[in-house]
Amino acid sequence: MDIPASTLDRGEIETTVREAIGATLGKSTFLHAKVDGWIAKVMETCLKRLAQSAKQYKYVVTCQIMQNAGAGACVTSTNSWDPRTDDFMTVDWQNDHMLCIVSVYWVGV
Repeated sequence: MDIPASTLDRGEIETTVREAIGATLGKSTFLHAKVDGWIAKVMETCLKRLAQSAKQYKYVVTCQIMQNAGAGACVTSTNSWDPRTDDFMTVDWQNDHMLCIVSVYWVGV
């Protein structure tokens, strides 16, 4: 099935990710003991919403949360796929206490 990547609205994907992060983290302060739960909730929320919006894709969601303590962060990835049907985006979010980076990959099936 040849589905152009352009059939997915990147703005909608970004909104989905930002809403999932905001609903999960909001104005929370960084607590190491809660990070695993926050990451799971952000990824689960994103995957559920993405699967409902365009079922002809497979999705991969990654999430990193770190304390916002002035340290630098660099996240990178590389992919080998069909650019006509597959794509990705990374969304970064922060409050005064933490930084969250979510990457979403989608692959046409």
